[in-house]
Amino acid sequence: MRGDELKAFFSEPVIKQPALAWNLYTVAALLTGAYPGEPPAITKPVRIEIPRI
Repeated sequence: MRGDELKAFFSEPVIKQPALAWNLYTVAALLTGAYPGEPPAITKPVRIEIPRI
């Protein structure tokens, strides 16, 4: 999703796709390190490829 699409997605009083909203929040929290508690212990870093459009 693009930034303008995200703003429109979350601007509604009721989220039409709550599962998608939860997934977006989860990914954003993990990528920014803004989650509470200790970070998960992993053996190898996870690499996420960002597709070029």
